[in-house]
Amino acid sequence: MAAEQGSLLDLSRGDQLCQIVFECVNETFYQMTQTNLRKGQVRVFNTEGSLINYKHDISGIIGVVQDDLEGTFSLSFSSETVFPILSEFYSKDIKKIDDRAIDSVAELTNVVYGLLKESLNDYGYGFKMCLPIVVMGPNHKVFSPLSATKWSQEIHTNHGTFWAELLFHNF
Repeated sequence: MAAEQGSLLDLSRGDQLCQIVFECVNETFYQMTQTNLRKGQVRVFNTEGSLINYKHDISGIIGVVQDDLEGTFSLSFSSETVFPILSEFYSKDIKKIDDRAIDSVAELTNVVYGLLKESLNDYGYGFKMCLPIVVMGPNHKVFSPLSATKWSQEIHTNHGTFWAELLFHNF
């Protein structure tokens, strides 16, 4: 997504932000599987005092940081969705969350965030690269206890639905 050099994107405009996130996720998946994803619902939450009730089996999470802004980016999947996606990536049947699945979700999160960072930095932000972590476990929830705004983008594949979520604190 082209941006005027140095013109900051209004991060409170969730529609623009979610479009950029979706484009980065879609580009990553297209490069890996030649499959286009379908954009689902966007949900915006103020996380103060609320727990978002999405339940996942594996999530890649990465810090989104620069001098004046902090947050997280995550990709979260159910087992039913992630196993066929990873099986397609590897041309090998993946049926459990093992080291390969963990590494793959971390790498997907890292690649998508790299594109997202590049896109947002084109608007004049100075986001830095961080290392992803992976959280796994049946029906875990990803939330932040900080007073923050979280944009959740539902993404549909031929194998099911997953979520790309971006949370900002201090904007």
